[in-house]
Amino acid sequence: MNEFNTLKEKFDNFLSEIVRSEWDYPSPLRESMEYALFSGGKRYRPTLMLCAYRSFGGEINPTVLRFAVAIECLHTYSLVHDDLPCMDNDDMRRGVPTVHKKFNETTAVLAGDALLNYAYETIFSAIKASGYDKNFVRAGELFSKSTGASGMIKGQVLDLNFNGNIDELYRVYRHKTADLLSAAITIGAILAGASDEEVLSMSEFAYGFGYAFQIIDDILDGKNEDKCTILRFGDTAWAKQIATKFMTDGIKNLDKIHKDMGFFREFSAVALERIN
Repeated sequence: MNEFNTLKEKFDNFLSEIVRSEWDYPSPLRESMEYALFSGGKRYRPTLMLCAYRSFGGEINPTVLRFAVAIECLHTYSLVHDDLPCMDNDDMRRGVPTVHKKFNETTAVLAGDALLNYAYETIFSAIKASGYDKNFVRAGELFSKSTGASGMIKGQVLDLNFNGNIDELYRVYRHKTADLLSAAITIGAILAGASDEEVLSMSEFAYGFGYAFQIIDDILDGKNEDKCTILRFGDTAWAKQIATKFMTDGIKNLDKIHKDMGFFREFSAVALERIN
């Protein structure tokens, strides 16, 4: 996991510098955006993007790091809005008050909006800085599709209208969690110039990982009948088996890639260890 930690630190330093140098926003907007962005996130998605980029031979540079910033800003916006009283109505996240509790509901809505807009602002700046490289344009298109009304937002709608059917649960998982995880990993491969076959294999791996990732979170959160969770359909032992199958099926796709995929195999194993 040394590679993950090294790239996470590089990302965190770049993110802090971007915020310091570019975020000339009024109060309390800037404070609420920073509060959401720096409240203990594990940076899985942007760091996995950078790991995929490196796995396909890419050299980390500020233009690529901007894509990672966009991914983290968009993920953070989704959490701020998910926590709102009109959605999941959560008072705490990562051990601290949610944005609408720390500030107020109006500020939280606007902070989420601003983080979403900034994600696309920095995507466009990265595409421009790349000289409108076709891989950067393709990655931007995937980012948009995976996080919009046919992707992550669709997942939130399905979650809010969950009807208790396990097939519907898997659709929630696919869109609310796996779409952005898959986009992050796949974008890294695309930016590094991976072939279409390699991009598809990374996407299929990432979806298996994304399903397993959400089930692992459900197991660690424990049973809650008010939540959209795998534990509504079986006990913990059964849920562990389902998570392991999704992860194993995803990892099989790495066998099709003739690059060193050791990091993603190790990261998958570490994720499963959280419930074993």
